[in-house]
Amino acid sequence: MVNRVYVIARRESAVFICCYLLLALCIAGIYAQKSKERKKPESVNELFNTSSCIPKPYRCPHRQIQFFLYTRRTQENPEVLDTTKDESLYQSRFNRAYPTKIVIHGFGGGRMYSPSTDMRDAYFYRGNYNIIIVDYGTLVKEPCLKQMEWAPRFCAKCIAQLIRYLTQHPRGLRADDLHLIGYSVGSHIAGLVANYLDPLKDGKLGRITGLDPTIFFYMGSNSSRDLDPTDAHFVDVLHTGAGILGQWGPSGHADFYINGGSSQPGCSSETVFSKFKIDHTGCVYHPRSL
Repeated sequence: MVNRVYVIARRESAVFICCYLLLALCIAGIYAQKSKERKKPESVNELFNTSSCIPKPYRCPHRQIQFFLYTRRTQENPEVLDTTKDESLYQSRFNRAYPTKIVIHGFGGGRMYSPSTDMRDAYFYRGNYNIIIVDYGTLVKEPCLKQMEWAPRFCAKCIAQLIRYLTQHPRGLRADDLHLIGYSVGSHIAGLVANYLDPLKDGKLGRITGLDPTIFFYMGSNSSRDLDPTDAHFVDVLHTGAGILGQWGPSGHADFYINGGSSQPGCSSETVFSKFKIDHTGCVYHPRSL
């Protein structure tokens, strides 16, 4: 009888252990799957297969490229500008008597991330402005290398549509009165916008400020792809990660190399993706320098 109980106990223990191991394996599998889903790209090859690629239709306006207007009265509740409707600007707090800044972020950026928020706060600390932040953050959570040849041009074309909307609107203003501020790949997108403007209808961009223009996808001297002095009446560039992911060579009428231009105190990167993201963590440039 004792032996029989002992055998049954051993069998139950074995079954319990097996169930426990199966449960542990299932939990481990689920955790591993979630970890895999959360894992950021760590190599260039992995950047060819990301979720941050522009979906069809490839035409402007695009639902994932939005224009948020911030004024001193709408700092907490920005207004979305619809470039297909004249009443959108009429009903907004846009005031052409105030300086207008158009901010274009880079990889991993967005209207709610620094440095976009830092620039916005710094300008409103100084006075009244129209701050328009181009938010295409859902398209650049990670770089989409298979579209990199044309995606920046597409984004620039949609921004040019915004500028055409402003130049042709009764409450708008000329391109000559606009100041575009781009960081990382956003610097080059700002430069590309100039290619889609009509000098007679729109005018020429007044100023472009490039904050650490990326070198990763723009290593050549092709002026149609790189930010250069022909893109606006005045182009100034702040270099803070030159030689890492930023360009070394001059790109504007005036180029400034902060702390030597190649690295900034307190900044480090562990993966390819984290290097792309430094443009909105405060490591690449200092918004207050504007």
